[in-house]
Amino acid sequence: MFSDVHRHLVLCMKPLHGHKPRFRQIVVIKTDVFELRILEGEAVQLDQQAIANAAAAEIHAHEALAPAVAHAEKEYIASVRRGWRAFDPSAPSSLHLTRSQAA
Repeated sequence: MFSDVHRHLVLCMKPLHGHKPRFRQIVVIKTDVFELRILEGEAVQLDQQAIANAAAAEIHAHEALAPAVAHAEKEYIASVRRGWRAFDPSAPSSLHLTRSQAA
């Protein structure tokens, strides 16, 4: 059962040749355990329930919050080293949100 989001880190990669940008989300949520979920797609998902139910998410379980957050931060740093850039989905220039995602 989904409970709460403890971390939600969003990154963006703009590919060459005019393709749509890709987004990578690294999220720590509380279910029966603390889960680190990593999602990638063409839009930022802001709906917490959708994040919790995302079938394509890479999931890592942790017994406590601190190791889950540390793992999320490590994944974030590794993503930046691979070319991903920080992205703020709350900024007005965030054009890749659907109406249901922005609600």
